[in-house]
Amino acid sequence: MKIEPIKKDETELHALKQFEKKKLFIGSKMLRPGHRCFEINNITKECCEAKYETEVHFNKPNARKVITKEGYSYVNALNQKNAIKVFNRSI
Repeated sequence: MKIEPIKKDETELHALKQFEKKKLFIGSKMLRPGHRCFEINNITKECCEAKYETEVHFNKPNARKVITKEGYSYVNALNQKNAIKVFNRSI
C-alpha cells in the first residue's frame, strides 16, 4: 500500500470549505406601520436600530432583509424603550 503526501493547496481548500458562511432562514416578521426593527445584544442588552440590505425586484416591491449578527436578538417595536420591554418579556 502506497501512502501519498497531502498537498498544501488541498488542505487550504478543504479548510476554506469548512469555514464558508452559510445563510440559514430563521424566520420572517411583518413590520406594523410606524414600527422599526431593533437589534439587542443578548449579554449587555444594548439596543440599536437594525441594518437592512435591499433586494431589487422588477415585478414586486423591493424587499428588505435584516443583516443578522451572532449574539443578537431582533425585535419589532415603536421605539428603543418598548423594544427592551418586549425583549425582557421574551426571556
